[in-house]
Amino acid sequence: MVSTRVLFRRRSGTGRGRRTGDDTRTGRTPTRRHAMDSSLTLRTAAGLALCGLLAAGPGLAGAAELPPGTRIDASNVDAVQADTFEGHRIADLMPPSMVQAVKEAGMVIDLKASTPLKYNQRVIEATRLQGDKAGIDDKRHLTGFTTGIPFMNISDTDPQGGLKLIYNIMRSPWFADAVDFEPMVFLTTTKARGLSKELHTKYGRLLQTGRLSQPYTLGDDGVVKREMLMFTYPNDVRGVGTLTVQYEDGRLPDVYAYIKAVRRVRRLSGSAWADPVIGTDLLTDETFGLNIDPTWYPEYKITGKRWILASLHSQSTGARLDASTPEARYGQLALRPGDGIGFTENFEPREVWTLEATMPRGHLASRKLIYVDVDPYYPLMHWQEIYDRKNELWRLLYHSWVSTVRDDGQPGIYPSIIWVPDLQRERATWAYLNPTTAHANFADADPANYSPQAIPRLLQ
Repeated sequence: MVSTRVLFRRRSGTGRGRRTGDDTRTGRTPTRRHAMDSSLTLRTAAGLALCGLLAAGPGLAGAAELPPGTRIDASNVDAVQADTFEGHRIADLMPPSMVQAVKEAGMVIDLKASTPLKYNQRVIEATRLQGDKAGIDDKRHLTGFTTGIPFMNISDTDPQGGLKLIYNIMRSPWFADAVDFEPMVFLTTTKARGLSKELHTKYGRLLQTGRLSQPYTLGDDGVVKREMLMFTYPNDVRGVGTLTVQYEDGRLPDVYAYIKAVRRVRRLSGSAWADPVIGTDLLTDETFGLNIDPTWYPEYKITGKRWILASLHSQSTGARLDASTPEARYGQLALRPGDGIGFTENFEPREVWTLEATMPRGHLASRKLIYVDVDPYYPLMHWQEIYDRKNELWRLLYHSWVSTVRDDGQPGIYPSIIWVPDLQRERATWAYLNPTTAHANFADADPANYSPQAIPRLLQ
């Protein structure tokens, strides 16, 4: 099992990735002469009302406002579609793919009262400093960006609205300048066999452009970010580590790997940016929802705005790696044979953009439909539908989130569970994180710990 020391800083310290509480952000009387006409009118109205109920679908006549704590699972998901939660029809909050996930994959929804998110004042101040100076050039690259959120006014009528939304997600420091997740556990499950694989890793990321902290750009090498992923369990992958370096100009990333068999760091091809992460069904360009240079996908289009059920206040308290059984280590997840490939989680209504991304030729997927939160300070990708090359629904990608306090004392949000079910093969991949031991925006992030030479040392 792995330790919980802080990897990517100059010195160790007490974890500040603690959860915050769910505090609130957050006539006249008819004569005998008219009796027959009145009777006919009432019967006609009753008939029309009945027709309206039938046309609206089953369950509307008994529609109710569901209270927080209501559980939606495969046994009642159809019955509650006409009901409402916080004034929204359940049918309007659940796209067909979410209903399918409940019915076929075993996802369980616990309705939770909406709680406003707390804002990072440093991000707000940085965005004010940035102003409206950001733009996109004829090669689809981001220009004029220094810090904060580059595009505050997203519109579905803007031909570049989808690309701007992706740049808000991928390039702004809304998440953190530096993050350290230890442990981050990958799990694979199948409906028939239950848990089939368990991989423990350490993950770190350093943002070099668009940072919250000064200098807003680290170095002059055109690097956007550096990411480290190191495997610590089981023994067949223990001692393997990778470093990925992404650039502003959209070139393929530099990828380095420490191969324990030869005890050397080797440079790998950056063309594998859409290949599966070792031992999982999660593609490299899907880690944390999306991990690309925005120019690698040929097209983004905002197709509308709607409400959806999303998880911003997860039930998860992190992995209990000292527990003796997988069920005890990873609460909420269906891991036993026959239990499905789902999970149980809190959900609340959120307004989202519906963003369609087209994949390049040669990618395993043809397109993605991504549900992105409309809050520009929290551009969270709550739910994704991933379609195969035949344009059939293949997989889903879901995030649950936990409110935390960063190392710099500012509020923020961490992913707690990332779920990628393959609906065609009835299997799923999970990334299970521990927000209570995570670090973000720590002042002593050391760039030397995000280099090829650092991989062997950090694996010790």
